[in-house]
Amino acid sequence: MLRNNGIVASLISTVTLLGCGEVDELNPPQETVVQVIPERKPEPSVSELMESLVIDERVYMTTENAPVGTQERTAVLRFFDLFLRGRYQEFRTMLSFEDQPLWDLMIETQNIDEILSNIEEVELVSGSSPTGEPAILAMFVYRGVDMYQLWNYDTKDEGEMFHAVPSPPGVVYRLSGPISGYIDQWYAILDEQMRLANLPDEEIRLDVNLDEESEDESATPSAPVAAPSPGGDAPIRRHRPGKPRRPPGVPG
Repeated sequence: MLRNNGIVASLISTVTLLGCGEVDELNPPQETVVQVIPERKPEPSVSELMESLVIDERVYMTTENAPVGTQERTAVLRFFDLFLRGRYQEFRTMLSFEDQPLWDLMIETQNIDEILSNIEEVELVSGSSPTGEPAILAMFVYRGVDMYQLWNYDTKDEGEMFHAVPSPPGVVYRLSGPISGYIDQWYAILDEQMRLANLPDEEIRLDVNLDEESEDESATPSAPVAAPSPGGDAPIRRHRPGKPRRPPGVPG
């Protein structure tokens, strides 16, 4: 009996010790695995991105006027780089389905190579539409004359897609102030055009008469109505205050 009691006591003491945190030789504790999260690389600057993508040096985009993310910046820079370099088929794949037929017509009827060779610079300014759709304003300098085009674009779906926004008549002369506000002004002009288009003819004629009277009374001449076009009689290019000029051959 004493011997049996000794065995029981040994078993009880073993269980007690295990319950008190003693190491179980049959089930050793697992080693703690420390997960090391790699350091996130900083987003490249606009200049670094343009250099890595070998963007045409005529493209000019500052950090403050660029899209926020690297994906969006890359899409915008590639879009205009393909255009300026005359890589027509690749450029076409980034156009919306509505714009592709117009691009095909331009290729057939115009000397695109000559037009591209006369583009001196294109400055890009990002923003958004009233509905929050990303937008990019391209301010071309063509033979010393400003020519603007606004685009909406999407980089979230499969592949990038750019869609041209309608250009109001004389839009170059109707935008003013800092270029960061040009996109909002562009949409405001389109909204005003839509409002006038929905007015009865009598009200439109009244508005026109009032405008003519105010012009007669004012000593300031009105701005040209038509936007400049390649090959036509173009007005002298306006100077954009505060726009830093980039010497030829120097990356942005």
